[in-house]
Amino acid sequence: MIRVFFTMLCCGVMAAHAETEVVVVGAHISGQNLQLAEQAAAKLVSAVDRQRGLKAIPPEVVRSRIRGRGEQILDDALTGKGTALLAEGKILFEQADLETALIRLAGSIAALEGAMAGTTDSRGLVDALLLVGMAQLSMGQPDAARMMYKRVLLLDPTRELDTIHYPPKVVALFSEVRSAVLAAPRASITITTTPLGASVFVDGRLRGQSPVKVGDLIPGVHHILVTSDAGFRHYEVIQVAPKSKTTVVATLENYFVGRAMATRPARSEQIGELYRALGDRVTGGLVLVAGEIDPDTVGMQLFEPRTGNYSRVLTAPAGGDPAGALVGLAPQVGAFLNKSGVLGADQVGGRALSLDIETNPLLAQVLLDDRRRPASPPSEPSSPAPTARGDGIPWYIWAGVGVMAVGAAGAAFALQGDGPEGEGGGGKDGGETTTGSTGTIVVVTPN
Repeated sequence: MIRVFFTMLCCGVMAAHAETEVVVVGAHISGQNLQLAEQAAAKLVSAVDRQRGLKAIPPEVVRSRIRGRGEQILDDALTGKGTALLAEGKILFEQADLETALIRLAGSIAALEGAMAGTTDSRGLVDALLLVGMAQLSMGQPDAARMMYKRVLLLDPTRELDTIHYPPKVVALFSEVRSAVLAAPRASITITTTPLGASVFVDGRLRGQSPVKVGDLIPGVHHILVTSDAGFRHYEVIQVAPKSKTTVVATLENYFVGRAMATRPARSEQIGELYRALGDRVTGGLVLVAGEIDPDTVGMQLFEPRTGNYSRVLTAPAGGDPAGALVGLAPQVGAFLNKSGVLGADQVGGRALSLDIETNPLLAQVLLDDRRRPASPPSEPSSPAPTARGDGIPWYIWAGVGVMAVGAAGAAFALQGDGPEGEGGGGKDGGETTTGSTGTIVVVTPN
């Protein structure tokens, strides 16, 4: 009898351990508000939880596991690709492979600049711009380097270089550009919000609580991100002219984690970084990734943080009800797992779904809304320790690069550009406004 009881107990424990967590934090569906997102998530949780061997982890439990780390998770997700490209660019620069370094750094700048819609840290972007300037100067392109240094000062006018960490010729050119930039007339912006008291970040630096006036802006392009304790956000890119005065009015009523990339491969990478950063911190099991692939099709897959693998993709016609179509797919995800409760080798896919990060307000709320986080989180196993990110490479300046043949002229031209960060930075006569998916580009004329 004792042996039978012991055997039954062991079997019960093994069965309990065989249950695999599946984290569910909504779906990416265009046009849904928070209420609809919560309803869709509840149905997905129920559909997953009914499957043998799976334990659905709902959004409220995810929120408790994050414990105030949502901003850091988001920063890691949005800057992950740009930071990795910057690390590669540094290594290539140190190896004197300037042509390839410029290609990597061009990608880093594009990724980190795109991340400004959701991150409050521009230091990686500043580092990438500085390194490009050094590479261009080493290749005999001082004018291109000046453009990079001006972009650095637009983000951080307090930045100075020293001869301990930077070559003298780099310090001299940067100081020349800095003196000219700081001598120009400044612009001012006033940011007010509804409701008041929101945190205002300009170019990745906290400038105060709204309403706030920032009167020391260098003419050119600037990133404004306004956040509330409720997790609502407002993002704009503005271009200001010398002596101009601009007012930005932000109504804080929308959740968003950042700006979606333009191409399908880029969106896939972006979704991958987002769920990787989230999954690393909340579960040793799996994360459900689901949403609209296009207006007519929905897709679903699982992400396994332990291995970094994504499952193959399940798809279905949206049929005018994408949330319902996803709920219909959910019972099939159990087939992705082997007897050990992990992704089967034959079920691993190539990459993350190509989804729009702007269309899951529930995920944004879970990451950013501190008001709804319980003071005493429900009893849960300790969440995994945050994964340290970053290139791990000390800032070492390789100063032995001489003037080389300009074989990377194409990359250099792409980096210096002829867009809003170029020389001038002034507005057009009469002003011009362009509305984007998460913000507005405002070109302001001097008063």
